[in-house]
Amino acid sequence: MLSLSGCPKPSPCEDAGEWLTEPAPVVPQAGDSFASTRPADGNRYTPGTFDFAGATVLDGFVPGVPRWVAAVPWGEDSLWVATLDDEPAHAFEFGDEVVDAALARFPRNAAAPPSLASVGGEAMLLDLGDRDSATLAPATPLTDGRFGWVRCPGELVVQDGADEVVSWELDVLPDARIAASGAVAAVFGSATQRFEREGLGDAVEGGSLDVFDAAGDPAPRARIDLEEAVFEELGPLLADLDGDGEVEILAPISGRGDGAVVAVFDLDGGPVAETEAAPGDAWRQLVAVAPFGDEGLEVASVRSPQQGGPVQFHRLVGDSLVLVAEGPAIASHLAGSRDLDRVVAIDTDGDGRPELVGPGVGGLRILQRQVAGVIEVGTLPLDGSLATNVFAGVDGAGRPIIGAGTADGRLRVWRGTTP
Repeated sequence: MLSLSGCPKPSPCEDAGEWLTEPAPVVPQAGDSFASTRPADGNRYTPGTFDFAGATVLDGFVPGVPRWVAAVPWGEDSLWVATLDDEPAHAFEFGDEVVDAALARFPRNAAAPPSLASVGGEAMLLDLGDRDSATLAPATPLTDGRFGWVRCPGELVVQDGADEVVSWELDVLPDARIAASGAVAAVFGSATQRFEREGLGDAVEGGSLDVFDAAGDPAPRARIDLEEAVFEELGPLLADLDGDGEVEILAPISGRGDGAVVAVFDLDGGPVAETEAAPGDAWRQLVAVAPFGDEGLEVASVRSPQQGGPVQFHRLVGDSLVLVAEGPAIASHLAGSRDLDRVVAIDTDGDGRPELVGPGVGGLRILQRQVAGVIEVGTLPLDGSLATNVFAGVDGAGRPIIGAGTADGRLRVWRGTTP
């Protein structure tokens, strides 16, 4: 196995930190909004027909280097948060101009991906757990107003308002990203150090994929155990890849003898398909499932982004994910970082088909899947080096938004239009 550093890094459970404000139950109401650095289903795709030609560009500034950014609709506009390592999070309302906004509650650890919420007209960062909650595993909205979170050292908790509905000892990753779609959710469990790459912030990866029903009386549904390999991601991706009305679960697997793959499973844990194996020390970073091409949904991923690997698009054909297009390299991940959300899929030119937007020299590159392959068709200038994830969504008026933070303390937001 490959080790990129010496001793394993501390688990996120080992230093819980102090509460900046006390946790309190969150009771969702009609019209409330929630967001983290990726959608709840793990699919970094914003559906819709959007155009960023002539986009409005707005900047907010924070007193330090931002680590994470996220946004929720706020009236007709959007409310953005930028978290920093050594400062409280900063919030801004991005409308015709940028205005400072107040946050009603803060979690303990600024290093955690934010769970931003607009609840009852107040903006807040959620930290639903008790003193033993995993500080780097953000709360995830499930179904029927419920949330999922992780209690250290590896307990999955389903909470409804102030009430803990159920919990299971699954040895969940302490920095896990729970993925949820409808009544179904999934998370990586059986935390293990048998694969010592340490590429995602520590030496701990998921040895199992645990699927559970989150509605009614929550119950475990399936467990997919890997005997020697690991799931090299912090959370799975849920998407209806075959169009049958039921989501499948996608996850990257590393450490197999034949190489790294993106694998697809049904909700009962059965294998559906997988990509060709990338040999050696390769890693496949899963990005999004979206209608990139002319023949339905495709899976976008990056092969070994830390080594200059290419963007790849696969389509489900029978029991295989078949490579249908390949393009230029993109720096979608930095070695040792937990930030796996530096590339998003969103339509930028008004044709209804999404492009990939991610890091490049001088800004965010726009990569378009075409019949002949994948080409760069534009750039969103950052005026600084990318320091955070890239976030995409829509504001309260349905206009598309893309935002990212830079090393000089800038939160830059592009607001496009809907044709």
